[in-house]
Amino acid sequence: MKACTKCNYIKEFICFNKSIKHKDGLSYYCKECIKIDKKEKYNENLEESRKYTNKSYKDGIIILDIEKMY
Repeated sequence: MKACTKCNYIKEFICFNKSIKHKDGLSYYCKECIKIDKKEKYNENLEESRKYTNKSYKDGIIILDIEKMY
């Protein structure tokens, strides 16, 4: 059992990601808190996230904004 430093709940070890940076080999935050944080950061930077997601290669040409093509 380990306590998540974000939500302060005590959870099973399987609720934490592995991390070689920490002494016990597990991350400080539980998987659920990490998921919530990632979703919040994605929504805060939605335009930047879309630009990154839309960047792709097609026929050797980098397409930065797919929506402008149509």
